[in-house]
Amino acid sequence: MPPEMAGAPELAPQQPVNLRVSTADGVHALHTEVHRVDLQSGRVAVGWPMANRRLFPITAGQVLMVEFSPGDALYRREVLVESATTEEPPTLVLLPISDWQRLQRRQAARYSVELRPTTAARLLPTGEAQPFEATMRDVSTSGIRLATTVDLQIGDVIELSFGTPSGGAELWLRVSVVRTAGSEVGCQFLEPSAAERERIVQFIFAQQAATARS
Repeated sequence: MPPEMAGAPELAPQQPVNLRVSTADGVHALHTEVHRVDLQSGRVAVGWPMANRRLFPITAGQVLMVEFSPGDALYRREVLVESATTEEPPTLVLLPISDWQRLQRRQAARYSVELRPTTAARLLPTGEAQPFEATMRDVSTSGIRLATTVDLQIGDVIELSFGTPSGGAELWLRVSVVRTAGSEVGCQFLEPSAAERERIVQFIFAQQAATARS
């Protein structure tokens, strides 16, 4: 493999990364975090990402992409899944087979999650809050996708809260429904600040990782 390019990023334990996996039904962006790094070989051990409460189907010998966003840059490299173990904690060992590539960051890149808000409620015109159950399916810096059996309409405003596994709400946010598709709705963040939206996304990633470990 050619030498690393100048200014290439360095991964570290607990660093959030995303795995981009191609399957017969499309390309999946899966959030996980680094467990350990072998600086000499470049091998990286990461948590095995989950989807729909199950380990996403990944096998040894498979080639996929790792994406890493230090600051406002986006880096990507191709890796080989050297091993995949389901022993606790489920882990993938990834061997780099290409250099990092610096890409223009997509502000609305969407990543799969599987997370239930502590509370979810539709805000009615009367000012009342109508609670309902929901599961978050994906997230980006522009919004989220929710699955729910409640009949939501475009323009509805939803208030969500997220808590830590130990209990207690840590984050409150509001979104507006911008599209509907059966039991799923696409929602846009109402927070105007890009920095605030980025903080929300990172919080959600951290909560999913903590929930998967518990």
